[in-house]
This record gives sequence, C-alpha cells and structure tokens, in this order.
Amino acid sequence: MIIDKTNASIIDKEVYIHDDILLDMSFNRIDKQLTLKFEKYASDKKTYFIKFFGVIGFSMSSADFWGASECVLDFENVPNAEKNLIPEILKKHIETDGLFKNISYDNFIETLFTFGSGDLLRIACETIEIM
Repeated sequence: MIIDKTNASIIDKEVYIHDDILLDMSFNRIDKQLTLKFEKYASDKKTYFIKFFGVIGFSMSSADFWGASECVLDFENVPNAEKNLIPEILKKHIETDGLFKNISYDNFIETLFTFGSGDLLRIACETIEIM
C-alpha cells in the first residue's frame, strides 16, 4: 500500500497496528528514507515494514511517560490544524531565507505514532509504503 498527500486519510481508516511492536528503526539520510520494522501482535509473530520516503523530519520521545511499553497504541495522519513538525521545519526554512532548496511543503504528510508508554514518534514525509 502506497500512501501520499492524496490518500493520507486512509491511515486513520485502514491501517490498524494497535498493540503491534516496534522492533527496529533506521534512517538513511542520503536517501531520506526512514524504515520501521514491526511485529504483529499475534501468536504468529509476523513482521512487516513501514517505509517513509522523502522524509524532511522526524522526532521521537522515549521517556516512558506512562510506564515502559513496546506496543503501539495508535498510528494516525495528523490533520492540518494539528501539524507541528512541518510548520517547525517550514519556519526554519524561512529563517534561512530558503537559501538551499525551494520546497513546497504542501506535498508532505505528517503522521504520529503513539506508544503504550505515552511516547510519540512524529514523521513528516512525501510518501509511505506498508509492506
């Protein structure tokens, strides 16, 4: 499944990863690709990947606010009014007078993982592939 700006709302409707476990995360800075490896919350322990392409930023807390937990509570598409990572990156871009690259931030989506620990993983990217 490929997700971009045009169909990002399907994350909230069709992508269900509640209680799945984040096993690994890797970021390729040159390709701007973030790869997350998950294990299904089931007895078969199947693994799958969610890949984020054209990543312009991501942030994650790891403080175990609600206690240690390896499970995902929610994965959602962040509505425009609630986005904070993309506006933060845009502000930084404006502060540097857009010196290095002309980027249209309208083409990016922002997603949010909430973990059972209360920690958050926020990602801004162009496309997502679930495999």
